[in-house]
Order: sequence, then C-alpha cells, then structure tokens
Amino acid sequence: MLQVLVKDPEPFLHHDDVILILILILKVLVKDPEPFLHHGEVIYRDGVPVGDIRAGSYGHTLGGAVGLTMVDAGEKINKAYLQGGHWEVEIAGSRYPVEVSLQPLYDPKNLRIKM
Repeated sequence: MLQVLVKDPEPFLHHDDVILILILILKVLVKDPEPFLHHGEVIYRDGVPVGDIRAGSYGHTLGGAVGLTMVDAGEKINKAYLQGGHWEVEIAGSRYPVEVSLQPLYDPKNLRIKM
C-alpha cells in the first residue's frame, strides 16, 4: 500500500514522528524451505497475531515460501517496528520464522531485468 502512495518509502521510515499507516501489506519469506503458504495463515510478531497471509506461493529463487500479508499493527509501522520484532507464521499448526519486508524480496532494485 505504501508503495502506491510514494515511489520510495525508505526515507519516511527514518522519521519516528511520522505516522505512515496502521495497516500495511508486507512481503513475507519463510526461512524454512519445507512449508508452503496458501492463504489465511496467521502472522505473529513477538507472539501476538498481527495479520494473515493474503496470497502465498513458493519462491524457488529465494528458497522458501513467499506471501503477502496485511498487518494491522495498532501502532505506527516504521523501520524499528519491522526490524525490532520476532516474526513467525503458523502453517498447519506449527510456527516458522519469517522475514518481512516493505521491498520486493527478490531483486528489489530491478538489477536483474534484461531486455
């Protein structure tokens, strides 16, 4: 969502006094290569449910399941919020650590695009 509002959200993430938005779509990468994301899996930050997977698949170039999650933080979402928490996803009754990002997980600067 933030990417729709501004081309590069990174400068905004350094201003703690700026409230970005309270609900944000994040990219998710499951660090374990075995489980697969579909949709509806719950995302946890520091053991508290904050959202769910809206779309999931497998990222072969990334070596794990990938998805989009809508996070309802209840507080401002900034770089500290994203990096400061322990993020997990519950898949089939088990929790797995995940990496969350505002940027695309694969080639965020489009350096691999060939014409």
